Amino acid sequence: AYPGGKKGAYTIPPSVLKIGWSAFAGCTGLTSVIIPPSVMVIEESAFAGCTGLASVIIPPSVPKIGWEAFWGCTGLTSVTIPLSALKIGWGAFAGCTGLTSIIIPPSVTEIEEGAFAGCTGLTSVEIPPSVTEVGEGAFAGCTGLASVTLSRWTWLGDGAFPEETRITYRGYGAAKVAFMGGLGVQ
Repeated sequence: AYPGGKKGAYTIPPSVLKIGWSAFAGCTGLTSVIIPPSVMVIEESAFAGCTGLASVIIPPSVPKIGWEAFWGCTGLTSVTIPLSALKIGWGAFAGCTGLTSIIIPPSVTEIEEGAFAGCTGLTSVEIPPSVTEVGEGAFAGCTGLASVTLSRWTWLGDGAFPEETRITYRGYGAAKVAFMGGLGVQ
């Protein structure tokens, strides 16, 4: 991983267009990172296992957060997902136990499998009407997740949310009830 063993705050140079696969993976001493607007891609496992990373602001130039990009960043308490993001990748924030809230912007259309799995600090999530699919196990293992609000009919993969989670459907046609993955959406 580059820069191997980086500690403290790090500013990615403005000449960087892509944060490559596992670029910062395992940099446990990294506490914050500034991602410039020149970056258009955050690849798989780019920051995986950066347990000291506390906050991240993803620039609007990034349309998809890569698979397991921030997987296991247990110290992560704050994430800003840009209004331009279309997809939150498979396992992108899985195991980020320090996250207590997440704002999913209205540009996101898909939350892929396991995107927030194991984020035990999350207590509630509002899924914007732009989201048409929440992948299998997207919020699996989020033991603190008490409520989820959906603003429109949304395809839910098997086990998208823990079984104990209260799911509320808000919007037109609120009488519709859909059962996906064993969960009732009302």
